[in-house]
Amino acid sequence: MKIKPLSPPPGIFVHQDLYSRRRWRRAQYLADQFWIRWKNEYLQSLQSRSKWNKRHPNLEVGDIVLMKDDTLWNLWPMGRITKAIKSEDGKVRKAEVMVYRHGEKKTYTRPIGELILLLNNTQVSSECTISSITLTPEEVYHVLAAPDENKATGPDKIPAKLLKNCASSIYLSLCDLFNKSLSMGKLPNEWKLSNIVPIPKKGPAEEVSNYRPISLLSLVSKVFEHCVCNQLVSHISTQLHRLQFGFLRGKSTTSQLLHILQDIHQALESGNQVDAVYLDFAKAFDKVSHKLLLTKLHKFGIRGDLLSWFENYLSGRYQIVTVLGETSGTLPVLSGVPRGSILGSLLFLVYVNDFHIPYLANQLWQCLLMIQSTTVLQEIYPTAKVYRMI
Repeated sequence: MKIKPLSPPPGIFVHQDLYSRRRWRRAQYLADQFWIRWKNEYLQSLQSRSKWNKRHPNLEVGDIVLMKDDTLWNLWPMGRITKAIKSEDGKVRKAEVMVYRHGEKKTYTRPIGELILLLNNTQVSSECTISSITLTPEEVYHVLAAPDENKATGPDKIPAKLLKNCASSIYLSLCDLFNKSLSMGKLPNEWKLSNIVPIPKKGPAEEVSNYRPISLLSLVSKVFEHCVCNQLVSHISTQLHRLQFGFLRGKSTTSQLLHILQDIHQALESGNQVDAVYLDFAKAFDKVSHKLLLTKLHKFGIRGDLLSWFENYLSGRYQIVTVLGETSGTLPVLSGVPRGSILGSLLFLVYVNDFHIPYLANQLWQCLLMIQSTTVLQEIYPTAKVYRMI
């Protein structure tokens, strides 16, 4: 025997039914009101539909975004929005994104659903941005005339002595070449090749780990980098953390040790304990992510053609290895900052600048950086003193 579900009584039940003598009409009206309010008020509070209700700000020109690309799997390219396309309601539905692929600028039009915002154009004020630099002949000549004549030559075999002796004849041409590279946002491929020469350290010569790789770059490219570094160091150094002691003028390992000793001495004088953790990054320069480094450069205020130049500077690099007079074939360099370069140390400072452990309210932690080594200090307060601080 089949049992059919009971259907609700027919008809439309209104507010006047509350005063009806027929109780079933009163009960049916109250039941209808219950389910209406349950659906409209309670049910919607169980799960918020942020996709429909939450408003997102429009993408703007200059924003740094990740562009979804199914063909590249997890290698989504990072680009900068060059044009925001608005619809009739004033909302940005599409945007033109400029990315670098295979050393060339390419522009794609994508809906905002396929773009992931990394950095907003307004996160760094315009006062702290730099989009282009122009080198002067005087600073190029100053760098050309200064190098040590005994420096090893790079893959192009141009010695430092030749550059120094011919500085007065070539500095104008090199200045024009450097400025052309900066304005186009491209670095010559010949200057991206590095020659790796292994130098033996202590220990058996048969073990590969007992060799230190020395990277030899073109000396002309290092002159170029030196000029760029001279103009950028003042802009970047003002934004570096005060506990960064590496590759900065006026700071060294000695100043880092003095800072550590002073903090330990003050803690011991206060009757507290100090715990220290010493960290060392293995192959730190070689593991720098290019995409993340470019994002941090943008956060430091590097924009426009200069950011495009750094993107090209990091990409498309190759290296060869020379051992006992024999040279290997070229191999691509997919990560890291160029070893042996002038800009490499400055870029690494930018990369690790936000590594510091955030200070607690009572400033128990300190994180002191010295390039690849890091010292983390924690002052341990007695239990009674901690209660007083809380």
